[in-house]
Amino acid sequence: MIGHVRRWAFAAAAAAALWGALPAAPGARADDLFAVSGVPVDVTAASAAEARTQALADGQRQAWMLLVDRLVPAEFQGPLVGLTDSEVTDLVAAFEVEDEKVAPDRYIAHLTYRFKEDRVRQLLQMYSAPYVVPPGGPFLVLPVWEGEGGPLLFEDGNPWRAAWEAAPRSQGIVTFLLPEGDLADLAAIDGAMAASGNAQALAEIAARYGAAAVVVARASPGAGAEDLPRFDVTTQVVRGETVEIGSDSFVASIGQPPEELMIQAVTEVRRGIDSAWKAANVLTPDMADQLLAAVPIAGLADWTALRETIGSLPIVQRVDVTALRADGATIMLHYFGDVERLRAALAEKSLVLEEGVEGWTLRRADAALD
Repeated sequence: MIGHVRRWAFAAAAAAALWGALPAAPGARADDLFAVSGVPVDVTAASAAEARTQALADGQRQAWMLLVDRLVPAEFQGPLVGLTDSEVTDLVAAFEVEDEKVAPDRYIAHLTYRFKEDRVRQLLQMYSAPYVVPPGGPFLVLPVWEGEGGPLLFEDGNPWRAAWEAAPRSQGIVTFLLPEGDLADLAAIDGAMAASGNAQALAEIAARYGAAAVVVARASPGAGAEDLPRFDVTTQVVRGETVEIGSDSFVASIGQPPEELMIQAVTEVRRGIDSAWKAANVLTPDMADQLLAAVPIAGLADWTALRETIGSLPIVQRVDVTALRADGATIMLHYFGDVERLRAALAEKSLVLEEGVEGWTLRRADAALD
């Protein structure tokens, strides 16, 4: 069992400013937000075929539980996790099998399930379940090890980076990404720059990876009771400014290898960041609103692509077309949250929402102004 002491060091206002500033748009998660990968199954039965059938059913149930936990706050998950197997099956769009191993009476694999986005959203609305919108891109993690030799980032001998690389993939709403550590990365930033919060270096590395935020996770060695291995971790989430969101101490149990402790620490750090995002980016049915906007278009193909983009935003419940002409459309946007959140989500897709004397206009950011 991991020994874990967490000390949250940030003010609520500062946290709200940080998380609230991040655009609530699907970004890099748009294609896999409703997919759950790496689900392990291991079933023994009377035959390989029977074991496989049971494994696929078990994996499907696990994947659905993980998706619900990703999208819905814990206190509203009850009706959703209580679905029958056949109801969950109706929500599955496709599945993939990896690392398949078959014996006469056993089936082992890792499975990926992709769920039907429209059906899942309908189900959430039916149960009036709040759901969480994802960030506008991955959170780029810079794991800095602060040992006797100074801060290490990309150098060999960084055990903290090795732990991030070895940790199982997070199934949360936030996608965590490690930089490649290639020559371009080495030229952009090093351990000392990351640890000191060098704004220019952090902005450069974030832009290189299209990151919504940069997580500077600094770990240093220590000793717990009975000289058990201990690691102190300070985590900062950076987006334009640096905010310390928490400090954690992890102490090994007797006989626990330091490498295992570090991987557990990675899991806890990611969980804390994911929970903070969820708490600040929940959309509830009572937050529904609507807005009438004029949309200039350059033809049918442009309109089709534009409508698809708008409709793909999790914050947008639906788009009703009230008028359509060759050069423009008028739409009623049904969305969750306030106008500023809607603006931020649209901006992530290079769309500009403006209010003028004649009402609201929604246009592409690169569209010429009259």
